[in-house]
Amino acid sequence: MATANVEMEKALRQDAEVMARDLSRKISELASATPMPAPLLPFKAPLATPSKPFINPLAVQMEIEKIENGFRESFSSANLPRIESTPAEALELLKLLNKRIEETASVLLKSPQSVRGWMLMGFLQLAGLEFKAAERSFEKAIANSSALVAGGQRVDRQQPSYRPIQSGPVPFAPLSHAESAPRLRDFARDNSSRRLAFGKNAPDLAIPLRQIPHPLTDTASDAIAFFASHPQMWKVLSPPMGRKATNNEIALQLFLDNDPTSAPIVKSGFGPNELDVTLEGNAKNLSSISSQTKSLTIRNAQKIDTQNLLNFSKLTRLDLNGSDISDPPPLPRTTLKLSQLGLANTKIQSVKFAAGLTNLTRLEISNTAVTDLTPLANCKSLRTLEAGGCRLENLRVLKELPGLRNLTISPEFLKNPQDLAALKSIPIPSIRTPDEPADQSAVEFFRKHLPLSQN
Repeated sequence: MATANVEMEKALRQDAEVMARDLSRKISELASATPMPAPLLPFKAPLATPSKPFINPLAVQMEIEKIENGFRESFSSANLPRIESTPAEALELLKLLNKRIEETASVLLKSPQSVRGWMLMGFLQLAGLEFKAAERSFEKAIANSSALVAGGQRVDRQQPSYRPIQSGPVPFAPLSHAESAPRLRDFARDNSSRRLAFGKNAPDLAIPLRQIPHPLTDTASDAIAFFASHPQMWKVLSPPMGRKATNNEIALQLFLDNDPTSAPIVKSGFGPNELDVTLEGNAKNLSSISSQTKSLTIRNAQKIDTQNLLNFSKLTRLDLNGSDISDPPPLPRTTLKLSQLGLANTKIQSVKFAAGLTNLTRLEISNTAVTDLTPLANCKSLRTLEAGGCRLENLRVLKELPGLRNLTISPEFLKNPQDLAALKSIPIPSIRTPDEPADQSAVEFFRKHLPLSQN
């Protein structure tokens, strides 16, 4: 009985071994019959698009109400006579007006569909005698009101959402923004086309405005009458009212002129009247920033106002990464001083444009169809070259760039694998692939990517 069991176990082991050998043979046959997958093309990661934050409508209304109250307080009947007796304080009053406009622009960048916000902006611009700008703001309020009505939403009445500082009955029946905005726009339009006369009769300018029922018309009328009737103040205030557009105002104008996917970002540069501008999405009209912008970022754009780029005389940094362009945009001769240029993830096929950019210190062409780097031989100031994912050839030209310190390439896509060995003779401190650390040394790069026999 025991002998029979032993024989049975031996037979079962033999059957299992045969089945294992058959399975191994079938796996090998299947593997040899399956073609090797083609090498993967470099992954072109889409540039991150900032998500739109949730905007609380109630919080927006509270912000606007706070600005309105500050506007009323600054130009109240109690405050203006005090300032009139000390004209130097007009500058402080102007700073307050500038602050209210900046705050309102900030709110509108977060909530550009706010009818009440555009109405407030229009009144603030009227107070600063900026009638053309006020006309545009009231026009925007009208358009937003129409959109709300068309969408079946209610356009709020002006009262009681406004809370005047001075108590007492409102001396007119409240109108909706949709009803008062056209009259306010027409008032601004009429005055934007006239040459303003300043002096003792200037307060008459505000009379038609006082006839338009709205809780802010008296405040704006008092401001107009105050500034227009004191021409001596204009001697210390360069027109219009000594006020330059704030960064948020400029961003808001860009928002209106273009088709961005998020609010533009405008920051002051290091020098006077210099801007650092970031725009996500289409850039159809850049005229409002052409004379001041030193650094311009336009991401993921389908359309770019290339004609106005010719007027960017101060431009030293241009980032068009991810935009739908097949050729670099035309640049003015003054931008030969361009030091940084980003064209990664675009459709460009050549870097011939760079031959004249002798001050270029950084160039980004990753994930493009660029192959020939020969035109870069003139870019003696180039310190950083981002070319990951490009099927490059003739890497020897990099010997002509004595200042090159950082290089990003994809060895597996080089047209001539021997170029990688030739690259080793070029003294570039940091070389890496797109997936490797930014500060990786050239020694570490070659250790990873060159055969042992060539290291």
